[in-house]
Amino acid sequence: MESSAELLYLVNLADKNNIFWFSDPTDQIIQNAVDRSKREVLRAYNVLEIRLSGKYGGGARNYLAGRDKGKYSIVDINAWAWIRNAGRIGFSEDELARLTHLQKWIVRIAMRPAVERGLGEWYDEHVHPELLLETS
Repeated sequence: MESSAELLYLVNLADKNNIFWFSDPTDQIIQNAVDRSKREVLRAYNVLEIRLSGKYGGGARNYLAGRDKGKYSIVDINAWAWIRNAGRIGFSEDELARLTHLQKWIVRIAMRPAVERGLGEWYDEHVHPELLLETS
């Protein structure tokens, strides 16, 4: 189970006075913290971009782990689940445009038949836009 889901369950179960949770998160936004988080995520994306580009040897890669062009593995499965919505979390088009290898990797993973079956219609943002989280 996702650890965030477990924490949300515990908060809803035991934190009736909002001691460990914000009663209204929109009142708690601190722009410096938001900016720092964005920088850290972009830094991590840049590390993945360098890995996929083969900048430091070996040529461009299709997957994150393995020899040569890489091999689809649990590393890709785990990372893709967190990175696939990179375009929706507040980065500018210019910031994302510099991540060409990462964007190709996102599409490559999404096009795998098992991934398409696993996501299905339920996770299609065009069919269920109410499930999208907006950060802007």
